[in-house]
Amino acid sequence: MYARFDPSRTVHGLDPLRANVERALSSYGVGAPNLRMHVGGLGDVETVADAGPGKVRGQMHLSDAHFRRGAAPFANASNTTFRVHTLDGLFSSDGLFGDEHLGFAHIDVEGFELRVMRGAREVLRRDRPLVSVEAHVHLNLTYTRELLDELAASGYETYLVEEMCGVRADCRNILAFPRSRHAEFDGSPTLKLALTTLALLPTSASVVAEQGFPCCARGGACCPAAHGPCCTERTTSQWLAAQVNPPPFSRRGWIVPRLAF
Repeated sequence: MYARFDPSRTVHGLDPLRANVERALSSYGVGAPNLRMHVGGLGDVETVADAGPGKVRGQMHLSDAHFRRGAAPFANASNTTFRVHTLDGLFSSDGLFGDEHLGFAHIDVEGFELRVMRGAREVLRRDRPLVSVEAHVHLNLTYTRELLDELAASGYETYLVEEMCGVRADCRNILAFPRSRHAEFDGSPTLKLALTTLALLPTSASVVAEQGFPCCARGGACCPAAHGPCCTERTTSQWLAAQVNPPPFSRRGWIVPRLAF
């Protein structure tokens, strides 16, 4: 979508699985010659990671154990290993994208967003791009706060997009604008409408606990037990229905609208 929206811009995509890269190119590359797909991942250090046995297509979930510092050269890696880059490294003078500037970055790396931001401090300072990151707000509230603090320390103001973006109802995208470019966006009718309708909420480490379905906090009404259903569309819908003045995050859920596809 980004590549077709503005053919004058180069759009890079990274995915650790070669099958996903090939699928993206076959599905979206036609008619978008400015789309560049790369096998790889993002993090806070340059290293090599292993997707694990059998993870050659579809989805995967990584943990720290998959990252192998000092691993063998990537040229000799198997089809489940991939290079992990930092954004600073990719956009450095001798990096893969060394002759480019970063205009916008969407980071969805299944819980490694904080690492990616820590590995992007220099390019964020230099290029002041717009950034969006995914977060499961209450799955690990401490982590969410650290992510917001990291963006704030890099000179960004952050906004919560009040739309579920995953199976857990507290999954949200966070849109970050560089404070130094505030005047460029201040007059945007689109942003004004989103803020007025509460589809976009100013957020920070100090207030995020009350956003993105606070009932999804551990032990809360939507996550009452240590095990079992937690923060589902069903439990959050029931919680919303019981509120006298429902909060603004009464957007449609993530699962139901997709049943039509």
